Formats: sequence, structure tokens, C-alpha cells
Amino acid sequence: MKVQFKKLHQFLEKKEEAMITALKEEEEQMMEKTEALSRETATEDKLRAEDVSFLQNYKAVVPRIRQRPLLDDTELPLGALIEEAKYMDSLNFNVKMKDTVSYVPAILDLKTSSHKFLLSGYRETECS
Repeated sequence: MKVQFKKLHQFLEKKEEAMITALKEEEEQMMEKTEALSRETATEDKLRAEDVSFLQNYKAVVPRIRQRPLLDDTELPLGALIEEAKYMDSLNFNVKMKDTVSYVPAILDLKTSSHKFLLSGYRETECS
């Protein structure tokens, strides 16, 4: 029983590590998108400024505009949340399946078993 709990614990630790890694990657992507949007907003604010200040800052603004990444329609909007349900549902499903499909070794003793049972040669499976 302790061995099964230990294996389940190891399984859950590996799953946790994988989920944390995926969350960190998703967080990094969101941070990059947020930074890109912040730069774009700052550039747009400067472009909306008075003509004189725009012309004065023209040399500084042009390189930033050229470096600005183009946004795709598929990108997440600012403020999009991490899909926690995607990770939690997967974990809950895996834990339930681990309980459902767990292996429990049982060897029947021919001396104490019913005469109705036909066992395989290794006494591990019942034959019909």
C-alpha cells in the first residue's frame, strides 16, 4: 500500500512540475505581449502629441516604430487570464484514472479457492 501511495505521489509530483513549466511558459508569453502592447501604446501617445513635439522627437520615435512587432488577430487581448481549468481538469482526470486503473497484484491459492475457478499457469488470471 505504501508503495502505491509513493508511486501516486511521484506521479503527481511529475504532473505538477509539467504544469508549472507550462504555466511559466504561458506567463512569459503574456508578459512579452503586454510589453509589446505597452510600447505600442507609448508610441501611439507620442504620435498623438502636438506636431511640434512629434517633429522634435521624430528621430527617437522612428526606430521604435520600425521595431514594433505586428500584432496578429490570433493574439490574446490584454488582460487575458491563464486558463487554469485546462490544467486543473487534466490533473483531476489523471488522478481519477490512476485510481480506476491501478494494478493490484493478487495470487489465488488453489487450496483455498473455489473449485469453480480455473486459473492460468501463473495463477494471475482467471480463465473461462
